[in-house]
Amino acid sequence: MKALDRAKAYSWPHGQIATYVREKYRVSSWWSQTVTVGYERIKGLRAIGQRRDGSFEVSKSKTLPVPLAGCMPGTLVVVGFIPRGNQKSQVTLSHGKLPIALPSPA
Repeated sequence: MKALDRAKAYSWPHGQIATYVREKYRVSSWWSQTVTVGYERIKGLRAIGQRRDGSFEVSKSKTLPVPLAGCMPGTLVVVGFIPRGNQKSQVTLSHGKLPIALPSPA
């Protein structure tokens, strides 16, 4: 925080902060992004799930024990949008016809 504040990083766009962190502290791109997002949240430049342009996003990932090609040929991806009352919605994603059985979530 102090090092980025001294550099006045709070006035920079996201990409400039990430590049500075990566080059100055010789960390990976992943770590520079993580540090940058954390810094922006602490400084009030973005909320959780908010991008620097002001829009919001949500994501979820799952690592599958199968090569990438096995995730794509012949599989089926379905996205659904379900109303949950007047002020709520649910977004669902399912990936079917996978070539292997996956462990059930705990």
